[in-house]
Amino acid sequence: MSRKTKLYAMRWGIELPFRSFKQTFGRSTLYSRTAECCDVELDW
Repeated sequence: MSRKTKLYAMRWGIELPFRSFKQTFGRSTLYSRTAECCDVELDW
């Protein structure tokens, strides 16, 4: 597996949970940049 392929797979490992959160909570955009801030934002 090439380095580019590994990086792409790692990216999607991060992107999919965010997508799931956004769909579940009806948020089209999350503005937070850290995990802690995302937790607070989702509580809004």
